[in-house]
This record gives sequence, C-alpha cells and structure tokens, in this order.
Amino acid sequence: MPLIFTYWTLAICVAFLFFMLQQRRYRLFMPSTLHTISWGITALIIIFQIKGIHVSSHYGENAFSHSAAYMCGIVSASVVGFSLVHIFTQNQKTYQNQIDNLALNNILKTYWWIPYLCATTGIILLILIISSIGSIENFSDYRVKAISVERTGIFSIVKRLSGHINILGSFYLMLLGYKMGIEGINIKKLLLTIISCSLINMSIGGRVWILSSTLPFFVTFFLSRQSSILDKSTLRADYKKIIFIAVLFVSLFSIIGILRSDPNKHYPLLDKYQYFTDGTRITNMVLKQYPPGTYDLEYGRSEFLISWISSPMSNRFNESISDNIGLSVTVKSSLPYLYYDFGFWGGIVMWGIFCFILEYICLKLKYTKTIIDILLFGQLSQLLFQSPIFPVFPINIPPLEWILILYIFRQSLFGKIPNCKQYI
Repeated sequence: MPLIFTYWTLAICVAFLFFMLQQRRYRLFMPSTLHTISWGITALIIIFQIKGIHVSSHYGENAFSHSAAYMCGIVSASVVGFSLVHIFTQNQKTYQNQIDNLALNNILKTYWWIPYLCATTGIILLILIISSIGSIENFSDYRVKAISVERTGIFSIVKRLSGHINILGSFYLMLLGYKMGIEGINIKKLLLTIISCSLINMSIGGRVWILSSTLPFFVTFFLSRQSSILDKSTLRADYKKIIFIAVLFVSLFSIIGILRSDPNKHYPLLDKYQYFTDGTRITNMVLKQYPPGTYDLEYGRSEFLISWISSPMSNRFNESISDNIGLSVTVKSSLPYLYYDFGFWGGIVMWGIFCFILEYICLKLKYTKTIIDILLFGQLSQLLFQSPIFPVFPINIPPLEWILILYIFRQSLFGKIPNCKQYI
C-alpha cells in the first residue's frame, strides 16, 4: 500500500508539472513549481528505496507505511490550493513593472562588500569548527562533528552572526539574479558570487549551500526574464550557461555525497540524494509512535511559533531519539510539525490552505514594483521547495524578519542610491 500511495504522489506531481508547462502564467519558479518538483523527486527516490534499486539501503515499504499516505494527501492538497489560485485570478488584468537595470547595478555596487563579508565569516567559522572538534578521520566524520560540536564563547557569537550574514548573501544573489535576467548571465561573476556567499554553509560540510545559493538567484532571474527584451542569440547563450551551471552543481552535490561516505565502500548513485527522503522516514516514525488521538494538537505552535514558543511534541520526539546521534542530526521535513499541529487530515487540509496563500501572494508580487517586492518574491517562492527536508516556516522566519527591517529602513538603505528612489 505505501508503494501505491507513492506512485500516486509521483503521478500527481508529473501531471501537474506537465500542466504547468502548458500555462504561460506558471513558467517561473513559484511555490507551485518548486513544491511540485521537490516532492516529485522525493516520491521517485522513495520508490527506488522501497524496491531496492540503485540504493544501498533497501528500506522496504515498512519505512513509509504511514507517511506515504500522508505525503500523497499533502501533495494532492497542494495541487488543489495552487490550481484554485490560478482559476480565481485568471481574468485579472495585471502589468509587470520591471525595475530599471541601472538602479540594480547601483545597489549591487553600493553593497559590493556583502559577498566578501560572507566569505570572511565562512573562513572564520571553518577555523573555529576545526579548532573545536580536533582530529577528524574523514569528511563524513567532520560533517557529524561540525553539526554536533558545542558552540560557546566567540564560537557561539560568530555562529549566530553567520546566520544573519548568510541571509544578506541570499538577498544579494536575488538582486543579482534579477539584474542578470534583464541583461544576460555573466557566468564568471555569478560563480564567484555564489561561492563567496556560500562559504558559511560550506564550513559545516553540508550540501544545502548548493540549493540555498542557486535557488535565490534563479527564482528572481526567471522573474525578470519574463519581461526582458534580449535578442535571441543572448537568450540561447544564457540557456547554455544555465545547463552548464545545473550540471556543475548536480555533480557537486554527488561529489560531496561521495566525500561524506566511507571511502572503502561503493555507494550506488541515488545514495547521494536520499537526503530528500530522510524527512519522510522520520515522519513515519512520528506517525507510528504517536497515532491520532494519543496527543494534544498544538494548532500552529509547532510549525509556526516554534521559534518563540516551545513545542511539547517536538521536544517529546527529540528526547525519544536523543540517544541516536544519526537520527538526531537527520533532517525532519515539515510533515511531523504539521502533524503535531493539526493531525493527519487537519494537516492535509491546512497544507492546501498554506499553498493557496503563498501562491496568491507570489502571483501578486510577480508584477514587481519595488526592491522589497523582489526580495519577498524570492524568499516566498523558494519556501516550499525545502518542505521534504526542513520545517520550512521556522527556518524562513529570520529572512522574513530581515525583509521587514529592510522595508522599515528602505529610505536610508536605498533612497540615496542613484536611480533607486522610485523603486523603494
């Protein structure tokens, strides 16, 4: 039965993606696009894991006995939510107001120091991690120790600051993406900026930096590309560069996965991408351990308010796996937190509502008028892509807080930059 639910999930994702490709309004990286791609990849890898094809860990159906149905429900509800937004807004007349490229150039020149700040912070963090964990046997050992090492004193301060600096790097990449969508891709500048802005995440030995650096760029790149007036030769050259970048970073994702593996063992191809399904397996443990009716629903306390208010169910589950270091550092996706808050069917319904709201907001932001609109579109559009891997709402609160701060101080930050006043 779990396999059937997973096949249905994959089929729904493929069918919806095919439908989106036929609709001009969907041809950007919006919540609908990225959510469907992400869960489609997850469902495909789960099928290989259940069947034991191209993976070293043959989990079998029992590993997804409860979560496969929940996943299918979540994906079905999302498709309904996304579709309703476009049905309700299809007759609305809207006009895209593209921000002047000269204004973007001036902003990026004014804040040229952000990528350098990210790179410097990443190097300092790497030095602090190495000095704290001592000897390491291999890259995999470094990764586990880098995540679990106790952060005290200066290390704690640098780690806290690095998160905020990393957010600024992401915003810089969004504005760079919007600019290159208008004038074309400068691949040398792009790669140098991505590496500089990613050194903070690289320092802990993970692979998330590949997504956290490329997604912000491409979300806004395709946003501005919708109304660009580039000639066909430049457009063709850009698409070749995009293919090169995609191949490069997919290869890097695999290489880092290999480096984190035992060098004395051979690992099948998909082992490097099982990352996507760890959260679904954790969700299965939660659903088995806490069946519906055996705990009190938290109504948003876990998914939305966990950054400010403790979630009893999250703490309860984390304590139950605290003796297993591997499980403790395994990504948990949004599904357990959604389940703690609203239960099985309630979680499915609420996810459809979340998807509807996010898609609607991004559809309105698509017709950009200000710099803050670009940043908000970039942040909200990629929010759901990480839902199979992380609890998306808690990890996106700091960037949204930063956008609010930028909005409040927008006159001071952008008002004196040449050609920018009309876009703030």
